[in-house]
Amino acid sequence: MLLSIRNYTKTFHNKAIRNLTLLLIIGLLLRLFLSQYFTYYPDLNTYQLWSLDLIRFGFKKFYSLAISNYLPTHLYILWFTGKIYYFINAKLFFIKPELIYKLPGIFADLGNFLLIYLIFQKRISSKILFTLLLVFLFNPLFIINSTFWGQTDSIVIFFVLGSFYLLKNNLLTLSSVILAIGQAFKPFGILVLPFYLIYMFKNNIGINKIITYIIVFVITFCLLFIPFNSGGNLLLFIFQRHFFSIENWNYVTLNAFSFWAIILSIFKRTIGNISEKELFLNLPFFTWGVIIFGIIYIRLLINFIKNLTNTKNTLYLFFFSFSLVFYAMFLFFTRVHERYIYYGLVFLTLCFPFLNKISRFLLFLLMILHFANIVFAYSAASIFNIYFPLWLIVVFSLANLIFFLYFVMEILKRSK
Repeated sequence: MLLSIRNYTKTFHNKAIRNLTLLLIIGLLLRLFLSQYFTYYPDLNTYQLWSLDLIRFGFKKFYSLAISNYLPTHLYILWFTGKIYYFINAKLFFIKPELIYKLPGIFADLGNFLLIYLIFQKRISSKILFTLLLVFLFNPLFIINSTFWGQTDSIVIFFVLGSFYLLKNNLLTLSSVILAIGQAFKPFGILVLPFYLIYMFKNNIGINKIITYIIVFVITFCLLFIPFNSGGNLLLFIFQRHFFSIENWNYVTLNAFSFWAIILSIFKRTIGNISEKELFLNLPFFTWGVIIFGIIYIRLLINFIKNLTNTKNTLYLFFFSFSLVFYAMFLFFTRVHERYIYYGLVFLTLCFPFLNKISRFLLFLLMILHFANIVFAYSAASIFNIYFPLWLIVVFSLANLIFFLYFVMEILKRSK
């Protein structure tokens, strides 16, 4: 009997691996085929130009020659992608840049697919897991981001999910390194770091290990900047790069259907080209964004602390908290692009097995809103020619805000 159980387990495992491999292949081929369509060329052309600058002039001279707000990890990836692109075109055969420069985001999609499997495989049934994997891998919005647009937001998710998986498996040093690499890609990793530290403290991981986690994070993050530093003070250089990133786009909103789109539509009759330094109720828009987001973030942290030891479903608590943090970032921070709700959508999608019917329906509506926001961004770049009246932008933005408030109430209600 024991032998038959082992054989069944082995057969089931082999079948799962086969299905996983098949889905990966289909997901990859689908993305490769679709990568030739609906490219957002303002971004793709910038990637190609910066990768060429990195190859020609090297890391140390890059920031002095190129006007770039990208951080080192992103630039390492662009350098490597450019090397592949120019090698293939020079030595082998002509290949369109659309394919090569979209590969990092596409491969990150597939990496996220595998991480989702590893994280959830022992926590939900195989049927629900298979559904979740399908919903993620073939989600049109996630395909649009990496495969049509050519964006790299999926890479940020990869670093967060990777660090989370390593944290849950008690591989703390590796988790810290991966999160730091992600932070040096886009400075969003810092938003999940406090949740990690609270988790370690609540699970009686020694204070020395927690301090080590922070130190490794800081050291790894700083080391990634060294090749780009031309010899000055490293900490000052890191600060300058972040400050440049902040100052490079200092508008209240960048095509996002956010809380600020509502405010600007009412008070400015436009959502474009309004500086975040302008005053609103005696404070700059930027300051209001930090205050509102800070209040929400602290409330979510308090909720996380209260419920971490009381819940058996830590995945739900982690990912729902992450989703609302990134959702709030999209709604209330200034300088936010239309794409940035993507991060909240990914983590809400990972909560799909644990959501009630109303929440699932609202998640579906939220994805429709995000699709409309993408179409709006394409139209703003003259890729599409679809007119969005101001009242419609207000309606969409208000819906985003209402859905967010519902999800906040949902996590607080479940926590009682």
